[in-house]
Amino acid sequence: MLSKRFRYADITGVEIGRTFILDGWGMHFMPGRGWTYNIWGFGCVKLTLGGKIIRVGTDDAEGLAKVIQAKTGLGGLSG
Repeated sequence: MLSKRFRYADITGVEIGRTFILDGWGMHFMPGRGWTYNIWGFGCVKLTLGGKIIRVGTDDAEGLAKVIQAKTGLGGLSG
């Protein structure tokens, strides 16, 4: 099983977003868009880690974003 971990302390931004059909499903890197980890649908949480962008696909983007926001202390969500 493949996995990836991110430290809450490294997260500098949290947004609710959407992936595009070109992003596809699975784990992959797209220049200009960053990494995408997605196995279902188009809802995602966009995490900014310094200069990196990570998109995490989920069927509950709002719920995941709220949990990450609470853990990191980052303010307001957008999407």
